[in-house]
Amino acid sequence: MLNLFLKKLSLRSFRNCSDSETEFNEKGNLLIGGNGQGKTNFLESIYYLSVFRSFRGMAGADLAKWGSDRFNISAFFEIGSDIERCLEVSWVKGSRKEVTLDDDRVAKMSSLIGTFPMVIMSPESLEIAQGQPRMRRRFLDLCISTVDREYLQNLIAYKRVVRQRNSLLSKMPYDNAAGSGEIEPWNDKLVQHGSFIIKRRVDAVKILSELSRKMYSRISRGDEELSVEYISKMQDAEQIEEDFTLLLEQSRKEERRRKRTLIGPHRDDLWFKLDGHDARKYGSQGQQKTILLALKAAEAHYIAELAGMQPIVLLDDLFALLDRTRIDAFLRILQEFRQFFITASSDTNHDTILKDAGFDKSDFSNFTVTGGKILKN
Repeated sequence: MLNLFLKKLSLRSFRNCSDSETEFNEKGNLLIGGNGQGKTNFLESIYYLSVFRSFRGMAGADLAKWGSDRFNISAFFEIGSDIERCLEVSWVKGSRKEVTLDDDRVAKMSSLIGTFPMVIMSPESLEIAQGQPRMRRRFLDLCISTVDREYLQNLIAYKRVVRQRNSLLSKMPYDNAAGSGEIEPWNDKLVQHGSFIIKRRVDAVKILSELSRKMYSRISRGDEELSVEYISKMQDAEQIEEDFTLLLEQSRKEERRRKRTLIGPHRDDLWFKLDGHDARKYGSQGQQKTILLALKAAEAHYIAELAGMQPIVLLDDLFALLDRTRIDAFLRILQEFRQFFITASSDTNHDTILKDAGFDKSDFSNFTVTGGKILKN
């Protein structure tokens, strides 16, 4: 299996980060600082190189330093023992984002998804366990797209079809058959791409559920058993296309009334269960946070197994998430991965926590982040 290693990161006018060039440890990197000093911004810049968008949902203008109309992120990666890649992302207000790989301009950013796989866990990630279905769909889409280029292509096509179809529905009267001929071709495309997405999601969730079960057991010391289920109106894997087509016909009038597409994978969800009970409804805060840890560990293992490459793991404010016992168990899982980054507040006893989890001092490089400046200790 290949290892991915972020060797050097250069930032220009990104968030509150000072213009800098930073070299990292090939194993662990601990970013230490007070609140609001820029620790999370550094993680955000690293993750941006994986999916070319902010994990906090910020637009380009929000990522540029205050008063600047541009930003630049560049990095040197090592893949395995003998491959070096240089990736650069530039954003200028009023222009398209520009990406270059080894000095060659990249026409489609989507073509690079999965090239530099990463897994991010932050306080915002709790929305996966506790929030709206769209957050769980987004998690699943990113996870699968990282290892399955065909899935990503179908997902992009499907979203385009939904937009076009919704545009047509917004102009159609709901009380007669007018416009039916115009929307039929979009129905066919919706079923084609949507069925593909559902099938791949079902397959992925089977793997993620088993991995999550194992990870949850290791973190919680076997207190409960976690399962993950994919929830869709198209439940029969053998006839997804037929059921999809039938449900579209049955929802025709309601779709015209509400002016939007009501059937398809963009309406599906993930269901987390602890000992068979709905974790979102009955789980405690601690249990839901443990589900998130297990799910993120499962995501990293899923990507490693299917992509044949260890993802970089990014953990924002990890030590504040749960009690020492569960954090210790999660850190022991983290040792199975090549490179990771952890942010921590200045008052966290991080050295003791890491030592108790089995890490050696040589496994880590410590960095202090103050006022957007990052300095190696």
